[in-house]
Amino acid sequence: KGASVEMLDEFVLSLTDAKVTVRADEMLIRDDLRTLRCIFTGHAPGAGPKGIRHEAFSLATKNFFPGSSVELVYLADNTVHPLNLKPQTLNKCENKLREILTRIRSGDFKISDSTFSCPGCPAFFICGGVPAGPLKKKF
Repeated sequence: KGASVEMLDEFVLSLTDAKVTVRADEMLIRDDLRTLRCIFTGHAPGAGPKGIRHEAFSLATKNFFPGSSVELVYLADNTVHPLNLKPQTLNKCENKLREILTRIRSGDFKISDSTFSCPGCPAFFICGGVPAGPLKKKF
């Protein structure tokens, strides 16, 4: 209540040798304080929001908007979780992001196999095996 919404396309987290583009779903301004939000349509995790994804979002927000806060909104639960991470946690996150990006650049980015869905696929069904042979488009 009493907050105004400011439009924000994206911002960049600059690491030593890489840049990570970050997108917030919403930025609220209340009493000159910024709150950046990630909005999820599902339920909140049972143990609370954790993981590199949320830590990286918080790290980017704190670097780009010093003094700002981060919230995770879960629409299915109608809940808002403030993400208050300690400076030590943000430092560990930054080191872990550097390590991940170094591994990706060296070609070491194996994705764990899943029988449930392809990596990043929003579908809720299993497609089955991929047909053998090259893909040919008919014009």
